[in-house]
Amino acid sequence: MYTVKENYVNVVGKGWYSQPIALSIKLRQYDIDNMRGRVSDNAITREDIESWLDCNAGDFQSIKDFYALVDNEGVEIPWNSEDNEIEFFDMTDPIYE
Repeated sequence: MYTVKENYVNVVGKGWYSQPIALSIKLRQYDIDNMRGRVSDNAITREDIESWLDCNAGDFQSIKDFYALVDNEGVEIPWNSEDNEIEFFDMTDPIYE
């Protein structure tokens, strides 16, 4: 039996031409190490991920909301709003259309 660990951030925001966009960003260990301690002491928090996205999510003019799963650290950051989660899946998954 294998355990699969996933590390990603799902992001909803505005692109550089003011169009709404959604993107799932796969996280490497390098990304996770750069998130840790940006704002908080040692654990990865919502603020750490927000700070990391500000520097590393160049496709976005602005970020509306995000969901993060960092299994390597046992961290799950939920969406701020269920509406933003629905918007993400509406834009990324054709099944929901």
